Amino acid sequence: MKTNKILNFIITAAIIFAMTNSINSQWVQQSSGTSVILNSISFTGYNTGYACGLGGLTLKTTNSGANWSFMPTITVTYLYSIYFLSDLVGFTCGTNGKICRTTDGSSWVTQVSGTTQNLRSITFKGSNAGFVVGDNGTILLTTDGGANWLPNNLDQSGADNYYSVNFTTSSTGWICGYNTAAVIRKTTDGGIHWGSQSVNLGNYILRDIKFLNLTTGIAVGDGGYIVRTTNGGTNWVQAVSGVTNDLQSIDLGSIGFSNIAWYAAGFGGKILKSTNDGVSWGQLTSGTTTNLFELDVCTNSRDSVFACGGQGLIIKTTNGGGAFVGLQQNGSTIPRNFSLSQNYPNPFNPSTDINFDIPVNSFVKLVVYDLMGKQVSLPVNGTMAAGSYKIQFNASELSSGTYFYRLTAFEGDKIFTSTKKFTLIK
Repeated sequence: MKTNKILNFIITAAIIFAMTNSINSQWVQQSSGTSVILNSISFTGYNTGYACGLGGLTLKTTNSGANWSFMPTITVTYLYSIYFLSDLVGFTCGTNGKICRTTDGSSWVTQVSGTTQNLRSITFKGSNAGFVVGDNGTILLTTDGGANWLPNNLDQSGADNYYSVNFTTSSTGWICGYNTAAVIRKTTDGGIHWGSQSVNLGNYILRDIKFLNLTTGIAVGDGGYIVRTTNGGTNWVQAVSGVTNDLQSIDLGSIGFSNIAWYAAGFGGKILKSTNDGVSWGQLTSGTTTNLFELDVCTNSRDSVFACGGQGLIIKTTNGGGAFVGLQQNGSTIPRNFSLSQNYPNPFNPSTDINFDIPVNSFVKLVVYDLMGKQVSLPVNGTMAAGSYKIQFNASELSSGTYFYRLTAFEGDKIFTSTKKFTLIK
């Protein structure tokens, strides 16, 4: 009898651990087959992806990261960026002006770049128009699929170092980097001329930049620095990231979906997420403290994300990365009904606890709205195991006032919803 009680306890504890782990870490480590630094990762869909890194290493998967195969090594110290137009056609760039192209997804051909500078980022708009940026003011463009690369002599002094380039159309794009402070430049003529958008930026290195459309964009950098624009870069506003780790990468879900999700990744295994175009950010539990250098959101599913980093690390999520840090399970008792409790304390400044019950495994959303009905935060958005939960909601980025929080849970074709009001006083 005593043995059975011990066995039941062990089984119960294992179940609780599994449920808690499913909430706290929704990122699964992939077997990359290498322990070298991976700097960049690019997926053309859900199944086919590529990664590159130290020592000219390139990897390929055709089964969504379950297995990775080694492609021919490129003779170069570092490959910093990899970008694929299709399952078979892609480009990579790195130290000493190295640019390579593949048209069969298995072999690389070196292209003449005309420079020996370190090249940090490569992107294409269509099969012919490509752009590369790098150290000492290096900006290259091609209009023939990389057969010829033309230099842009914008920065004759070589004072700017560029780390990322992103185009929303064949003519409009942005680059970011660092000089004596953060640098952002914009082109509207396909990379021939670049104008500065660096007014009032902080003294941080900007590592990556992405735009949702011609007006909305976000850039991230060292020290947890995040800036966002809603007018094409004319003005940039700093967002509170909640971390001080260097952020290396930013990406967003497919623009074909509603409720766009932005993801940022960086040192110490930090992964952040925003569902309101960068106004506020929540931290996800990545399950690692290894430095992350790039993440890539699959274009056919904004909830499927890959990230790569040091020690050959590749991690993957298929549900948007799980819940934000701060969500915890209260005990092991399974509640009988769905419920949402009044927050405590209320009024509050700047944080408050919200408790809710989920009697069965469900897809759960906890949304915060202002008085006008505009969504201002999405603290919970993902599949959750049955249980009682508490989340500490931090409203440090919101103004004083009255807000509403709504819990929605989907169980098959049934929907539970409950809304309550709370007040923030600063």
